[in-house]
Amino acid sequence: MKGKKPIKTAGFLVPAERAEHQKQITTAHQTGEFLAQKNVDLCCSMPTGEVASAFASGALTKGGRVIIYHQQNTPSVKLPEGGEIIEIDGSPMQTVAQSVSHFWVLPCGVQDLGRYLETWLASACRPLVCLSKNDEFLLLRGFVEEIVSVDRPEAVERIIFAKTAEEGWDKVSGLLSERAR
Repeated sequence: MKGKKPIKTAGFLVPAERAEHQKQITTAHQTGEFLAQKNVDLCCSMPTGEVASAFASGALTKGGRVIIYHQQNTPSVKLPEGGEIIEIDGSPMQTVAQSVSHFWVLPCGVQDLGRYLETWLASACRPLVCLSKNDEFLLLRGFVEEIVSVDRPEAVERIIFAKTAEEGWDKVSGLLSERAR
C-alpha cells in the first residue's frame, strides 16, 4: 500500500479507554486492515484506548498509513509501530474532523456519545459509516435519523448503517463518488 496515493482519508469514532468486549477490539482491528487494503489513510487523535489502538494497529499491519495528531505537551500512550505523529497546538479534534472524508463508527457506551456528536458536527457532518454486526446501531436508526433531520435534514443521507466493513465501504464509496461530481 505504501507509495500509492490514497483514495480517501478516514477517521474513526470508537469507545475510549478499555474495551467492554474482545469483539470490539477484533472488529476495530479487522476494519483497520480492511481500510488499509482499500488504500484508505486513517487520521486520528492520539489513541486513548484498546479499541482505537486496535483500529490503528490493524491498518498498520496491512501496510496502511495512520496519521496521528497529538496535542503538544500532553501525555501520550504507546503507539503501534509505524504511525506518523504530527504535534499541534490545541485540541486535535477539529484538525482530525476537517482532515477526513468520512468516519467509521463502532458502537459505544453512553459516555462516548457526546464526543462522537461533537466530532461529527466539527466535521460539517461528513459521512458516518456506523458499523455493527449485531444491530446495535440498526436498532437506533429511526431515532437517530429523526433527531438529525430536525436540525440538519441534508445530513441524514450521510449516516450509513452497515453490518460489515464491505457493505459500509460499498455505500460510502458510492456516496463520496456522487458528492465529488
